[in-house]
Amino acid sequence: MEKGFKKKLQNSDDLYDLPLNLTPAYLCAQLDMAMIQMSKHYKDTNRDLSGVIQREEEIDDNVKKSGSRQKSSSLLKALHTCFGVQFYSIGLLKLIADFAGFMGPLLLNKLVTYIETKSESMEDGFLYAAGLFGVTLISAVCNTHFNFLMQVVGLKLRGALVTTIYRKTLTLSTTELSKFSIGEIVNFMSTDTDRIVNSCPSFHAFWSIPFQ
Repeated sequence: MEKGFKKKLQNSDDLYDLPLNLTPAYLCAQLDMAMIQMSKHYKDTNRDLSGVIQREEEIDDNVKKSGSRQKSSSLLKALHTCFGVQFYSIGLLKLIADFAGFMGPLLLNKLVTYIETKSESMEDGFLYAAGLFGVTLISAVCNTHFNFLMQVVGLKLRGALVTTIYRKTLTLSTTELSKFSIGEIVNFMSTDTDRIVNSCPSFHAFWSIPFQ
């Protein structure tokens, strides 16, 4: 932000490099390999992704060679393989935040009752106040981290899908490419990708509704 404010961002080289696990090339290669590994006749399932940027051409060759075998591959299963652990583990933060938010009104009711009746000791009043502060803090921290990590997962999904679609259009033959208009391809990379990305927070919102 400081470099942008000082107008030092003149070209792409002035920007900081993304971490390797957030680069489109890495994410696309990860998704490609997940789909290849789901092919029945593909045996090389133990590849290392550490040097994936330097081996993009090798991965492209494997994708082309196994093109007919990949028709049975599921995009949903491939995304689940690549990002499932991170996606589902984020739900734990949502669960903690929901339970903490549920405890807030209960402790507030206890605190109000204590102030009105004063039937309990002063230590209990301090405990109610401290508990209310604690659960509010926990809920805020967990919600903030949940939203941030969901944005990271969404960024990974978008990068993997858009790059995969773009690279696929470059490898298709003219005959196969003629089956799709430019508008349809752009729609795949924008609207359809947005729907998949936006469904991620909706999934966690769906199961968390009963707790709210």
